[in-house]
Amino acid sequence: MQLKVLGYVFLGGALGAVTRGFITEFGSDPLEIFIANMVGAFILALSMTVPALATPERQAFLGSGFAGGFTTLSGVAIIAVLGKLSPDVAAEYIALTIAFGLLAYWMGDAVGRRIKQANR
Repeated sequence: MQLKVLGYVFLGGALGAVTRGFITEFGSDPLEIFIANMVGAFILALSMTVPALATPERQAFLGSGFAGGFTTLSGVAIIAVLGKLSPDVAAEYIALTIAFGLLAYWMGDAVGRRIKQANR
């Protein structure tokens, strides 16, 4: 069972990373990375609360795998190293990413709970 779940994480992570790559055109635009991180946080919350997605395999694929591969803070580090962001702005960007990521997760959780209630 563990190996099967790890396989789902691997497949989801690969798909998430490639999807993010196409969305950001394999670049390092701060806004595109920020949006990808917010969408990923929302997807992660849905994978934890929507009953149809709440099996271990689906959570592994969609939550840990896809959302994990789709989101990135390492992109921020690359942007900072390339000199596109000063250290101060990079720190602010990370703080905003965390704050808005929590908000996006909360929103996904709220939507997931409503879906759960509607399916009762």
